[in-house]
Amino acid sequence: MNSGVVDDDITKAFRLGKRQDNAAPRPLLVQLCSRMAKSLVMSSVYKLKGAEAKFPNVVEAHDMTPKERQECKELVNEAKEKMNKMHRKLGVQRRGPQAR
Repeated sequence: MNSGVVDDDITKAFRLGKRQDNAAPRPLLVQLCSRMAKSLVMSSVYKLKGAEAKFPNVVEAHDMTPKERQECKELVNEAKEKMNKMHRKLGVQRRGPQAR
């Protein structure tokens, strides 16, 4: 995946958890030297979609603390509420799985 990040941009890369026999592969945590390098990698993640046959279990995610996850969840819920209020005000009806 050509993301514009070079080897020197990677500060640390290591597996999480303890090694166990016959267990699923452990998650890999990659620490980058800057937010810019992280942004470059995360914006290039879509390129992995074509490699699903080769890497079927690859999942990318931001590493957040429990506090950051809670704040993110609250922001998402707040945005959903605003969208729902706006839709009710405009008389928009949503159908299908996104109608929650």
